Amino acid sequence: MNSEQIANLVGLAIAAYPNMQNKLAGPIAEVWRMTLADLPYETARQALAAHIASSRFFPTVADIREQAVRLTQPRALDWLEAWGLVMDAVRRHGSYHEQAALASLPADVAETARRIGWREICLCEDVSVVRGQFRMAWETIAKRQAELAVLPAPLRSQLRSQLEKVAQRMALPEGRNHGN
Repeated sequence: MNSEQIANLVGLAIAAYPNMQNKLAGPIAEVWRMTLADLPYETARQALAAHIASSRFFPTVADIREQAVRLTQPRALDWLEAWGLVMDAVRRHGSYHEQAALASLPADVAETARRIGWREICLCEDVSVVRGQFRMAWETIAKRQAELAVLPAPLRSQLRSQLEKVAQRMALPEGRNHGN
């Protein structure tokens, strides 16, 4: 987004909130330029409109970025939907066809199942235990993804790179899972 577009968004926001109409727009525009410039103008405008329609309070940068994510990213599965996909894959593929089972799942679901261990999921005698582990892992990963999604693009890619390096250092050797 360019400075003119950001100034337009600030003007719209100030017009929508009468208590802000006697405030200086310059500092607001500067902060928004620093933190929202990576968003496409139309996305930011729609996010601002959604905020105005749903909040009595002047939008923060976080409000606009969160609305932008809601508008541009598909709804993520909740843990129960993801767990249902895993259980379907267990029934279809069993413990001996791990690669085919994981390939049949969406990437985020497969990664969560891989972290727990496919054999552990398939062979666990008390499914409620592994279901609880899956839920905790899914919610942790989802929270991290949601936190990353609202960050400006350059910062997001930098943090993803750092997280990947940490994950690689902590990865178990191939063929070993948590239960071995």
